[in-house]
Amino acid sequence: MAELISAEELPSTLDHLVEAWHDRAHARQAFDRYRSAVKEPRPPPSFGDVPELIAHNQQKERYQEGLAIVQVEMEASHMHYVEIARKVEQFLPPYNPLRYAYQGERDEFKDKHFVILKTRARRLLSSPAYPAHLTSRMVKIRTPEGSRPISFRECRF
Repeated sequence: MAELISAEELPSTLDHLVEAWHDRAHARQAFDRYRSAVKEPRPPPSFGDVPELIAHNQQKERYQEGLAIVQVEMEASHMHYVEIARKVEQFLPPYNPLRYAYQGERDEFKDKHFVILKTRARRLLSSPAYPAHLTSRMVKIRTPEGSRPISFRECRF
C-alpha cells in the first residue's frame, strides 16, 4: 500500500508526479533510441581466427552493457512514477479530472497545466472529451490488483 500523504503535501507530490511522468517518458525514449541506433552485432558466418571471435564478443558485450544501462534507467523511472502515483490516487475519485498548474522547481514545466485522471479502465478509448490525438499521449500505469491506474496527460488551456 502507498504511503499516506497529508493534504499539505499534495501540491508538492503532484509536482513530483509531473516530473516523474516526464522523466519516465524520456527514459523510455532513450531506451527506444538506443535500440534503434545501436544494433546487436551479428556473428559472421564463420570466424577467421580467435582474435576475430574475441572482437565480436567484446562488441556484443559493449552492446549489452549499453542496453542494460538504458533499460535499468527506464525501469527505475517507471517504478518511481508508480510510487508517486499511488500516493496521489488516494485523493482522486475515479473519472474526475484534476486540472493542475505545475508549481515546482523545474523550468520545463513552469506555466504548464496538466490534467490528472484516475481511471478504472486498463485502456482509455477516444471520446469527445479525450480526442484520439490526446489519448495517444495519455500515460497509464498498471498497478497491482485492487489499485486503480492514474492516467495523466499534459493539457494546454
